[in-house]
Amino acid sequence: MKKRLIAVLLVLMMLSTTLLSSCDKTTPPEDIVIPVYTLYGITGDTTTPEAILQVELALNRILITNFDVAVKLMLFTEDEYDDALAQAFQDVEDYKVQKAAEISASKAAAASNKKAGLTISDGSEIESGYTADNIIDTLESGQEIVLPEPRVDIFLVCGKDDYYQFAEDKMFTDKGIADKLNSEAKALLKYIHPYFIAGNASEISAARVDKYIYGVPNNGPIGEYEYFVFDKELLNKYKFDAPSLKTLYDVELFLEVIKENEPDIIPITGTTTPNNVSFLFQDGFPVAVDENGYTFGTYLSEDMKSYFEMINRFRQKGYLPNGELSKDDRFAVTIIKGNLGDIETLAEETGREYEYVIYKNPVGTAENMLENVFCFGKDCVSDDLSGALKIVRLINTDISARNIFQYGILNQNYEFDDNGQVVLLDSEKYDYKMNKAQTGNQFLCYTLAGEDSKIWDNAKTQNLDATISPFISLVYKRLEVEVKAPETSDESIDVVSTDAESTDTSETSGFEAPTEESEAEVILEPDYKTLYTNITNKYYDDLINGTGNFEEIWANILKELEEAGDGYEIALRTSFEPQIKSSVSSYPTEDSPYDYMIDPDSETSETSSVEASQ
Repeated sequence: MKKRLIAVLLVLMMLSTTLLSSCDKTTPPEDIVIPVYTLYGITGDTTTPEAILQVELALNRILITNFDVAVKLMLFTEDEYDDALAQAFQDVEDYKVQKAAEISASKAAAASNKKAGLTISDGSEIESGYTADNIIDTLESGQEIVLPEPRVDIFLVCGKDDYYQFAEDKMFTDKGIADKLNSEAKALLKYIHPYFIAGNASEISAARVDKYIYGVPNNGPIGEYEYFVFDKELLNKYKFDAPSLKTLYDVELFLEVIKENEPDIIPITGTTTPNNVSFLFQDGFPVAVDENGYTFGTYLSEDMKSYFEMINRFRQKGYLPNGELSKDDRFAVTIIKGNLGDIETLAEETGREYEYVIYKNPVGTAENMLENVFCFGKDCVSDDLSGALKIVRLINTDISARNIFQYGILNQNYEFDDNGQVVLLDSEKYDYKMNKAQTGNQFLCYTLAGEDSKIWDNAKTQNLDATISPFISLVYKRLEVEVKAPETSDESIDVVSTDAESTDTSETSGFEAPTEESEAEVILEPDYKTLYTNITNKYYDDLINGTGNFEEIWANILKELEEAGDGYEIALRTSFEPQIKSSVSSYPTEDSPYDYMIDPDSETSETSSVEASQ
């Protein structure tokens, strides 16, 4: 028995020795190399390099402790940013070329030396990086982190046009970040409204381009309300009830009463579009979607014609002002785009009481939700993408890091007043100044002294009321109509190459000749976006303001639309509707109620009704 116990003890001692020996060989945490990722963003004109380093230090204390990654802030003024980012991408490409040449030369030298019986380094050793202590000590001493090679990991993209262009130019990480959003970065989905970014790339969201998600939009208020605002005294005087005045058609009788009885009061200050119609590209565009989701022709709709006739009638009857309003002008109705604070401001400025109805809820569009997006460079892949996402996740989910990035260092760049709101220090200089819309999740920002303390609560309510544009994921392209074999003659023909397309941002019109490398010639449909935009810009101001000869304007619009390209109805049926239909996940499954969208052989159509606000 004793022998057995002794044997067991000996085995345990051996295991203990092995375990201790193993522990001794473990790399101490302070010696672990911490990957450093670049973040390109925009800062104010007064921000100093020293202040940026202090913010970088504070952020890295959080990042290293919690995520084993670090960030190098590359902040430029708005005027400098685009050129600086372009140069950074170019530096990366130049470095790749240089590195490839060095490796090629090194391998050639190694092969040559091998023949001579020599052994030397091939130059491929990995350079050691920064440890946690290296990073903190470097920044504490006021020195910058110096990276061994140029990088563009995270960068701010400002606006829909740039976002789509970067995607088209393949400057984003390949295949996007959707997979990460459903795994290590899924916390982002809890903090950011799904209209901005969805966990599934097949779901509609602003960040989706051709079923890929390339960046994380900065969460904030979506769109704006549109209100009908009424003079309360006049409502009461003439026995009108504001909640019953929901459309311009409803308001018309009230305007008539005001015009007849109050000669010194302007009945209504302006007009607006129907609240159940969404126009493609811009207000008044010849292609629109009704409240049921069907595509239709704006100027083929009798209800749209009646709507604009009503506005023209307002002008003819004198309901609308003829010039600019003065601060002393009194009105019965005005239309305000914004939020309740704007109505409160109006009441303060005029000294009058107002009642309002919500005419349009906020609408999430690519324009208002892609104003500022943190994206990931094309070389930021695999583990690097996971690491970079930790940084973006932090400024979107962690209130402490979010406000460090926004305001800087507490008691150095800012302090709190008695109401718990931020007061920026050194008001003459502001050595660290950032735009809250460009630094992450706005709802995590402390409010500034003097701001409405409920601004973010109100904005969250606004986002709950918001709807999403039916065109949110549409990237409009000119479609191919014919593919021809290469011509052998010298005759020139109007064609374009297969990679030519017109997106939301294109101003291309006409055709271009193929390059010598073209194997086939692809003829595209007319550039309907440009053609129709020009027609809209020519006539829409008269329509929405009720000026000019209405019947003549309407007839001219229809004539020019029919003469543009292959015809208005054909463009609707063969180009616009298919693209709109393919860009949304919930397009109506029933046949279109509009005749010209159904019968491809019809040369004329009995226009079906789009139920504009009546």
